[in-house]
Amino acid sequence: MNKSFSILLLIAFGILTSCNSQSSVKSTDSSNVSDTSKKAADAKQKAIDAQMAEGARPESEEESPSPTEERELLSKSYNEVKKIDTVLKVGSDSLHLKLKYYCIKDSSLVIPKKYVFGEKSPRDFITHDFASDIVITQNGNIIFNKTIKKGNFSSVITDQLKSYGILMKPYLSSTKGDKNQVALDYSISIPGSEIGSGVTLIIDKNGDYKVAKN
Repeated sequence: MNKSFSILLLIAFGILTSCNSQSSVKSTDSSNVSDTSKKAADAKQKAIDAQMAEGARPESEEESPSPTEERELLSKSYNEVKKIDTVLKVGSDSLHLKLKYYCIKDSSLVIPKKYVFGEKSPRDFITHDFASDIVITQNGNIIFNKTIKKGNFSSVITDQLKSYGILMKPYLSSTKGDKNQVALDYSISIPGSEIGSGVTLIIDKNGDYKVAKN
């Protein structure tokens, strides 16, 4: 009887020792995972702190320009010329697109102070409109050569934008389904405001064009 009892004690002790060992391993693994997560979080925070120290915000915290900053950026862009020079596959043809976007510098836009947001004592804002020269060639032959201005979109924008909107820089459209045309997306907006409209210039392989509202 004593011998049997001793054997049972030994078995129980072995089971208890095994459980404690497994518990210790799990605890160590959990600790390692926790340490790794903490190190990753610390590294991310250090990167954010470094950005902030240099005056740059992380992407998740970047703010849009204020109305005043938008008007300042616009004023600084008067002497800039933006260009697109690319070959496009349109249907079975290759078209060479050359576009130049620039400021007209005509002081033609006088934006009333009621649209000059973000100023303590707003005044009328005098600025310029912009235009884009577009040349499209096919096999060395020019099929489209035109200067596009805000007036080309008069049929699809409001009177408000006709009077005070600016033609913003265009981008090649990737959303228009017809593969036999070139589409350029523009925005016509009152600078420093949220008043604006997206418009599209659509040019076919014959050089004919139309405009549409996005």
